[in-house]
Amino acid sequence: MNTSGVRYGLANGMPSDDILKLYKQCGGEIITLGSDAHKPEDIAFQFSESLQLLQSIGFKYITTFDNEKPTFHAISNMM
Repeated sequence: MNTSGVRYGLANGMPSDDILKLYKQCGGEIITLGSDAHKPEDIAFQFSESLQLLQSIGFKYITTFDNEKPTFHAISNMM
């Protein structure tokens, strides 16, 4: 999920909420979160709101990758 859409005037991040819901309904579990920041003040833009949205859809983890290996971070621990 990329939060920059909101920063650029869209109603929500990308992909949209309906696509995130469809992904979850189809069994999707792996999701990453980014802000596409090009300035320091945009780092982690709207992450709190995005984590709340993802949790409300049913996602339990945010995934990061290190050397192509996934690490799952509980959303509940981030809020």
